[in-house]
Formats: sequence, C-alpha cells, structure tokens
Amino acid sequence: MESFEKNGIWFLPESPDRQITGTLVFSPDQQPRLNLVGELRELDLQEKLESDIKYPLVHGYLIGDSGTFEEVTLCNSYLKNEFKTGYPTSELYPEFILKGYHFSSLDEIEFQHIIVQYDYLEKWVNLPNLEIDCIPHHDQANTYKEIIFNQKVNEPIEIGKINDCSITIIDLPFLNPQYVQSINLLATLGRKWDRSEILIKEQKKILIKPDSPNKLNYFLEVVDLIQEFLTFSCGQIILPFKIETTIIANNQEFENQLFNGDWRVIQTERQRAFQINIFYKVTSPLINKVSFNASLILFKFTDIRESSAKVLNNWQNIREKISSIIEIYLGLYYIPVRYKNDLFLALAQAIEGFHRIYCEGDYCDNDTFKKIEEKLKETFSSELQKYDIHEAYYDSLLRKTEYWNEYSLKERLEDFLDDGSILWKIYFLKLTLESMSCSLLRYASLLRYAYFHLIYYSENNFYSCLPDNFFISNEDKENFIKQVRDTRGFLTHPSSDSNSNKKSKHIVSGNELENLIHKLKIILEICLLKSLGLDSSKIKAWTRSRHLL
Repeated sequence: MESFEKNGIWFLPESPDRQITGTLVFSPDQQPRLNLVGELRELDLQEKLESDIKYPLVHGYLIGDSGTFEEVTLCNSYLKNEFKTGYPTSELYPEFILKGYHFSSLDEIEFQHIIVQYDYLEKWVNLPNLEIDCIPHHDQANTYKEIIFNQKVNEPIEIGKINDCSITIIDLPFLNPQYVQSINLLATLGRKWDRSEILIKEQKKILIKPDSPNKLNYFLEVVDLIQEFLTFSCGQIILPFKIETTIIANNQEFENQLFNGDWRVIQTERQRAFQINIFYKVTSPLINKVSFNASLILFKFTDIRESSAKVLNNWQNIREKISSIIEIYLGLYYIPVRYKNDLFLALAQAIEGFHRIYCEGDYCDNDTFKKIEEKLKETFSSELQKYDIHEAYYDSLLRKTEYWNEYSLKERLEDFLDDGSILWKIYFLKLTLESMSCSLLRYASLLRYAYFHLIYYSENNFYSCLPDNFFISNEDKENFIKQVRDTRGFLTHPSSDSNSNKKSKHIVSGNELENLIHKLKIILEICLLKSLGLDSSKIKAWTRSRHLL
C-alpha cells in the first residue's frame, strides 16, 4: 500500500458542525494516525486522565492538490490518554481508513465484494497477457521498422473458495477508461497528449466475493489467508498493496431547473456507485522487504491450475488444523533476523508437530499402553515411597508417562525418511510364512498385491518427494537424523558440565548446522505440500530446484 500524508477537515457524524483541521498520515508498516488541531468534542479533565477515548467513526474531507475534496471514514479510532497544556492538539489512531464515502455507522459497512492487488501476483499466476511483434527494417541491420505491443485481457479465472468466498483472478488492461477519457478530453481542448513515455504493465487482481454482503473483517480474514498462501508458494513475503471495492448508495445532487420562468436549485437523491479504497497496517517496520526473486518460487498457479480449488480448500483446512506449524514456517520470512539455533529449533519443532498430527507415532495401541501405564504407576508409587521421594516429583513423573507411547523426534524423522525398505522386509516375511500353508495361486495373488501396494507406497510416500541425492547414502541419512536429535537435545537442555568427552559427536554448529536447517526447511515444505493434496512427482520436481539453491 502506498504511503500518504494529506490535510483535511474532520468531524464526528453526530456533530458535523464542529469541524477541525488535521493531517491524516498513513504508512503500510504503521498504524494510521490523524494529527488534529483541536479536539473533535469537548473533553473534561476527568475524561482526559481516565482512559483512552474511542470513536467508532470519524468523518473527514481530504483536500486534494487542485482544491478538490474526497470523503473519508475512519473506523475504530482511539485517542491516547494524555494531558497537554498550551494550544490543544490531539492524535487519533484509526484501525481502518475508508476513502471514498461517509458511512453513517459501523453496521452499514458491508460489501458485496472486494478486489485485492498483491505484490508480484502476475509472477505467481504466470499467465502473461502482453505480446510483442517486431517488424525488421529491410535497409538497416539489427533494427526494427515497427514494434507492435498487443495486450489481450484474459477472461476471469475462478480458482476456488476460501471461507465460502469465491476467489477469482482478473486481468486489467494497462489503460483504464478514466485514462482514455482524459486523453480524449485533452484532444477536444486542443492539447496534445504526451506520448514520449508510455508505461505498459501487466496487472492482475484477486476478486473476493461471498454469497451475500459481509463485514470488512470477514473479508480481511480471507485477504490474510491468500497473502499467507502466496507467501508460502512464492517463498518470499507477499503483501496486499491495494484493496478496493464498490458500493451503491444514495447521492445528493443539485441541479438548476426552470419553474414558471424562474431558475431554481433543486436538490435530488439518486443512487450511484462509490469506489472505496481501504487502508490499514499490513506489515511491520522490522520486515525488510527485498526485491522479488523468481527463483525462490515454490510453485506457480499454472502448476496447480487443474487442482487449485482443492489446494485452496486444503490450505484453509491446514491453516486451522496446524496453525502453529504454519506460523513457524511463515516466521522464516516475516521474522527478519534470527540466530541459527533459533531457526533450527523452530524447524525441528514444526516437523515433530506435523508428524504428531498427521502420522501414526505410537509404539502400541492405546488400550495396550493403558495397561502398561497402570503397571508403571504402581511400580513408581511403591518404589518412590521406599525412598521418601517428594510428592511433586511423583506427580511430575506420572504426567510424563502420558507421552511415553509417542515416537521421539528421531523416530519421527526415521518414519518420514523411510524409503519403504522396511515394508519390503515385512511383506517378504509374510509371504514366506503364507507360502508354507497356501496354494501356488494364493501365493501369486499375495505377491501381486504386495507388489502393487509397494509400488503405490514408493510413489506416494514422503521419501519419494525428496530431491535425488538429498542424502548421498543410508549412512548419510542416519547421520542427519542423529545430528538433528542430538543438536536439538543439546540446545534444548544445556548443561553446565564442561566435560567435552561426554558431548555427542553428532552435535553440530556453523556450516553443518546451516546444512541441517536447509534440509529441515525442505522437509517441512514437503510436509505442507503433501497436506495440500499435491502430486508427489510435482513436489519432487519443485523441491529439487529448492535443493539446488
């Protein structure tokens, strides 16, 4: 969103006659601020000292460069609690700025749709609408006689739904009707249009449309979900930089009419369309926004076009189901400066959490473990009483037994990185046992079932999505798992023991830790991509390019 600082006239909807001047300041990484000369209403000393003063709506007229006025509504503003002496000034902090109309109440602020322009959306959509034809010059080498730019506006593409809102990609021509009208107006006035510089740019936007009108916060939840999805798929921060909508409302108009030979000014009310531009804080001053890097894109819209509806629906589902894991991943981009240890621990935590939610990670079934747990509790109770151990330790130990049936981080990684060889051994053993007591036909049927089952597993399991040479050998894979386990344990449970002989050889730092972070990030990306229901062969191709970066 573009920053601006504009002067205006401000008042409360309930007291439009009390108007004061002030400057509205907006930057996408700061909360909007209205610097007022005076106060919107009389405040007694008690009000100034007690607490912040809230204003649901504030109306204003922004003054343009040519003396024009633009209506604006500030929503959910608060005045900071402070006591000042001298000439009265005040600072108001609105949550939202709605330029283009004066809304009479918060309940009135409902929209049929909104249109959002995101950073670099055109790069992700990957459906360019600009073509260039060059006609060579016959008499001069390496020059063109004519260059023809052709922009063909694509039809809208509905890509799915989020929160019951249809999400549609729309194309925009580089010339809008208002611009063309201004050109025609200049021509009628006898003035020339400056054609020395023309900006031809592809522009795409997202149309968000629910089944029925809805509140602004409802729309902004969808805007955030799409923003996070684009950040994930592009591998870098994507932000909305323009949000707009249109409402139909009554408009007061004045016109001259002739009555009995006299001209009179008649006030009428007619419905017309008002364009609303929406501004609010969308980022943080701590985030360092860098230039877009196309090589970091994980996947583009054209890669998922046939399954985009399913992918968007799955994104909404996993955003709710594993919100903490999604936030850890997005934090890789949104938290600008992080220590290597912090990154490593966050990624290890996210992968462990993902496996706990989506995969089987118990040593035995719950009924069996309950029996084992009861026996353990009996043993602990009798043994701890012998040594007069503090009751708090006994309670702590019993609480820990609840997790003793769960895989450790090492075993969860082993499960993720299993290439299917263990299953082959299980099936082979089963077939060997079956062959002792079944017919040849039955044995052949079991063999065929095992073959197709394992082929399916090898093509669709997690390991099949890893890039080739992600691990050089099985030893390399086992060493990676041990390094993650021991380094995580060392960083999570530091010890004051300075005896280096007790330190595991698998604890890493420096470049080796960076290598672990790189691989853990790819593993987490595969986790998220598979949870979106994407094809394993596509995931493998996408992560291959990431592994080479």
